[in-house]
Amino acid sequence: MKRYFPFVLVAVLLSACSPSGSDSAASAAAEKEIAQKQPEFTIDAPKLFEEFRAAESDSKTKYVQKVLRVTGKVDSTKTQLSRTSSSYEVTLINDVTCYFAPTHGQRITELKASDAVTIKGRCKAGGTSGVILEGCTFQ
Repeated sequence: MKRYFPFVLVAVLLSACSPSGSDSAASAAAEKEIAQKQPEFTIDAPKLFEEFRAAESDSKTKYVQKVLRVTGKVDSTKTQLSRTSSSYEVTLINDVTCYFAPTHGQRITELKASDAVTIKGRCKAGGTSGVILEGCTFQ
């Protein structure tokens, strides 16, 4: 049992660290729920990141689990496809990462660095290393 423990521990940690936004079914369900809600905050990506960097605890209380409309410039995009799930993400300059359902895959592949976008999503987490939005849609 002891010799398997490191492998089991690594598997548990990897599954705990993977974002729920990477599962296409979860992303679609979150998007559907969030689409019906009005954003509680409209904010620029640099300002959102700066608020988390300056006062992480206060920002978590203010933004986490809230629907946000975030405007910013694209830093990078990432698409991962497999038989069981799809992952679509857009990272804005200032480390705001947005997870999308597969229905947005085509638009995401067309984005280029520095493109200006407005995205609506629910803030899942945030801290000094970045902010994560799930169930995102383009506005």
